[in-house]
Amino acid sequence: MSCRRRLLLASIVGLGARLCVAQVTLPLERYEDLRSRSRPLDVTPEPPPAPYAVESVELELHAGETSARLISTWRLAVFTPEWQSVPFLPSGSLVSADFGGLEGRVDAGPDGTRGAWSLRVRGTGRHVVRLESMVPLERDETATRPTWHLEIQSPSAAAVHGTLTALAAVEDVTSDSGALVTALRASASAPLHAGEWEFLAHPGTRIRLTLAGKATAPARAHLPLRMEASAATVATVSRTELKLRAWIETRVAQGSLEELRVPLPDGFEVASVVGAYSGWKTADKTLVVTPLAPIETTWPLVIELRGSPRNTFTSPLLLPAGVARVRAFCATEVKGDGLAAVADPGSARRVDELELQRLPADLRAGGARFYVVPETSRPPKFEVAWAEGTQVLAAEIDRLLVEVAVGEAGKASYRVWVVVRNRGAQQMVFEMPPGFELAAAARDQAQVRAGQRATQFTMPISAGERPQVLRLAGLLPLVVPAVGEFVVPMPVLSAPVGRVEVRALLPAGRSYTLADATRLGAVGAPPSSAHGQSRAENVAQQAVLAAVRALPADAPFGLPDGSIEIDAAWNALSPSPQPLVLRIKSSKERTSWF
Repeated sequence: MSCRRRLLLASIVGLGARLCVAQVTLPLERYEDLRSRSRPLDVTPEPPPAPYAVESVELELHAGETSARLISTWRLAVFTPEWQSVPFLPSGSLVSADFGGLEGRVDAGPDGTRGAWSLRVRGTGRHVVRLESMVPLERDETATRPTWHLEIQSPSAAAVHGTLTALAAVEDVTSDSGALVTALRASASAPLHAGEWEFLAHPGTRIRLTLAGKATAPARAHLPLRMEASAATVATVSRTELKLRAWIETRVAQGSLEELRVPLPDGFEVASVVGAYSGWKTADKTLVVTPLAPIETTWPLVIELRGSPRNTFTSPLLLPAGVARVRAFCATEVKGDGLAAVADPGSARRVDELELQRLPADLRAGGARFYVVPETSRPPKFEVAWAEGTQVLAAEIDRLLVEVAVGEAGKASYRVWVVVRNRGAQQMVFEMPPGFELAAAARDQAQVRAGQRATQFTMPISAGERPQVLRLAGLLPLVVPAVGEFVVPMPVLSAPVGRVEVRALLPAGRSYTLADATRLGAVGAPPSSAHGQSRAENVAQQAVLAAVRALPADAPFGLPDGSIEIDAAWNALSPSPQPLVLRIKSSKERTSWF
């Protein structure tokens, strides 16, 4: 190798050695800046839309002779690490609770108040909670075959379904309200059980199940007569007469019915009898109807009576003599310029949607308000208020429901529903309490625009006497004092109001009583229009519609944690109902029960 090449190689090696040992130094501030810029920014997670969700509840019922074991399996999704309260109403007596590793307990609330029970849980994620309780089973001694009744509370969840396992004596299970029941399968592997049933429940409602056994009596027609009946009496009041239209369906459980005897109320005479019969007569204030042949199954009749007009009367009930069990309904409608209301609300209650469907379609077509009469010896009393002179009521309001939810911030949610019948008016005027701010208005579940002038709101109504539901919702400035009196204001309407119902949700930590104790009464669900429901095209759609038909379009407010519900109801017979007055004491002033 030449000297020139050796010199070039040595120069390259020396330069490489110097590059390998080179260092770069930076100021500390510059280093921290580069280090922080090399890391991604921290992203703050969005808060969850709700602290928890009850995804589903599975109910498992095991019915015995006198009680039933209820196992409720809750599937919860908890989104925050804080303690959460999941409200529920207990069914029967709670005997055990398994939170499956989730931190939690069952909280019965202050003094075990109904509606204040809750599951107190903490821990994010999805969890399964299992509650076990014992529910009493009521034996119906008046039934013509072994019959038991069972009531449970359906939790408020996205979906509620369950199964029922009964003793071998049970061959049929039906639901009077709150659930759709179907037979599931025979349980051949369990000799003590005849079968199982499954049911789909309405969330947040009361479920009443009837368990029926097989009739053991042979040769029913040769046994002593035993029968049941369903009866509905509609009283039509006018200034000239009081007319009764009664539907009676007699069901023969054993024996045979050769004649039906119906006691007649005083002051009435029979106008007509419609049905399959060979003849009828009256004797000793009793209507005697003879069928074409002895009845061994079911026999429906329609009877019309006429009497003199009355402004105050006890609803006459046409009930067959000699029945072992009767289910009675009554209704009153006014023809002309009058308004009827129940004078003693405790004697009857409004029918629910399922009970109403049991009545004949032509009886329901008139739009009368039907009531269930729990004690036939105490039928409801009605009062009729007539307009002065020749003035005719353009519209009348069957029911006014006011729902107020008051917090500690001085603002309250204020919702108003009215069920109105129109005889010629074009609009309904609401004079709302001072400070009311409208948020929404609807008629028969459809949003409408309400005319407004200060706190006066005008809503259009349709022609015709069919019931229409109007709703206004908004905010109202209300402050609940620590002690003293609290007034729940009522709206002033352009038509007279029959029945007023008020549901008030108020802050806890106080004791509330009604200034007028006679106004204490039950409050029903918000009214909804029956028009516009979908028709079922096949069997599957019929099952779905049957399961959800009783659900209200507007649900009442759920009871918030730390709140107390006060219900009141009375008959107003005036377009200007008086406000509801509550007396308030602090929790320290609460009177002990001992």
